[in-house]
Amino acid sequence: MTGSASPRRSSRSPAHRGRLAGRVSSGVLSVAVGLAVLGVTSYGFLVVAARRLDASEFAQLSVVWTALFTLGPGLFLPLEQSVAQRLGAGADPRQLLRRAAALAGGLLAALVLLALALAPFISRRLLDSDTALFWAMLLSNCALAPVHLSRGVLAGTGRFSSYGLQLAFDGAVRLLGAVVLAAAGVGSVTAYACVLIVSQLSAVAVSAAVAAKPVRRALRAIPASALPTSWLSLASGLSWMLVAALAGQLLANGGTVVVKAFADPGDAVAGHFLTAVVLTRLPLFLFAALQASLLPGLARRIAAGDVDGAAAGMLRLLAVLGLVGATASLILLVAGPQLDALVFGPQFRVARWPLVILSVGSALYILAAALGQALLALESAAEVALGWVAGTAAFGCALALPGSLEIRVSVAFLLGAAVTFAGFAASAGFRFHQRGVSLIHRHAGAVG
Repeated sequence: MTGSASPRRSSRSPAHRGRLAGRVSSGVLSVAVGLAVLGVTSYGFLVVAARRLDASEFAQLSVVWTALFTLGPGLFLPLEQSVAQRLGAGADPRQLLRRAAALAGGLLAALVLLALALAPFISRRLLDSDTALFWAMLLSNCALAPVHLSRGVLAGTGRFSSYGLQLAFDGAVRLLGAVVLAAAGVGSVTAYACVLIVSQLSAVAVSAAVAAKPVRRALRAIPASALPTSWLSLASGLSWMLVAALAGQLLANGGTVVVKAFADPGDAVAGHFLTAVVLTRLPLFLFAALQASLLPGLARRIAAGDVDGAAAGMLRLLAVLGLVGATASLILLVAGPQLDALVFGPQFRVARWPLVILSVGSALYILAAALGQALLALESAAEVALGWVAGTAAFGCALALPGSLEIRVSVAFLLGAAVTFAGFAASAGFRFHQRGVSLIHRHAGAVG
């Protein structure tokens, strides 16, 4: 798999690997609980902010929120995954962490320079010339570098309970901060954006304090003969992962920014659109929990040669996710506008069809994300990156279709997700068949 550790044999002992595998199994629940808390509190944060801010102010906050969930996963999540994979495979932790920190610094510098270069456009078109909000948005994204780097260390050393704690604490602080601001009558968008900075950095500090000693013990337990990590292997291993993550997150979250950019200054349409996006993304939290428990098992089955079992598990996962997506879309078809007003307040008005189209697109996006994980397990990272790029390109082209702004962006997201899903489905079917045939031939050769 591109971005995985070196294929050389791990320097860890079988007993150590067994202990780590045990932590992985027991830690799945901790991570799933942390994800659930983060998901619920994130919705709570947005609901509280939507009821305290007016629709145009909430549209500004929607840009900050979208950037946070696009740039973070796009830039720093691949680094987290790479650090976790390499530590788990027995890489030299001192060398790996020094170089990973340097790469994180490089990505952070690139993010800051790009933001500063685009500051006039971002501030004028997306943030209604609010300079303080621009800096709050930039700092909230900068905080993602230590967030994801620390999570990579926690996952790579098997400290999944601390990983889950960081997720839950982040969500709890952001919800508590929003409630305190609302109770105090604060109506500043920048204040709510600053809550996101505080929640992330405080969560890193708490999880680091809890896990400091066990992480140091785990790192010291890695022998001196641990696998080296070269600059070239670390950087090249991140390349496809970065492309895939950035393109995938741009497809998922770019619609709100597009609506804000094309709407008239001060128009609240982006705020309305974000409430629709948030309402249609509820199944994503189910996928996150399933991913934490089922997809690692899929990867282990493929590595062990149980291709039929892995394919059957993948089909079951797709069936569950498809059923959830179809149910959510039906509910929004029947009562979508009423649910949106009930959750976010009567000042938010979203038409029925954008909600339904976004919901179907979200269902396809989740199915594509699940297949993307299967392709990564099948060592097809380049195909994952190309699939997300194709979907993002389709999204951009579909924006030229006729119709209202909300309909065009909703249809563009649906088409982009459909293109990625179709590509991943074809690739996964071919790769599963190819791997199965290869194993049959290998077994026949061994018997002969």
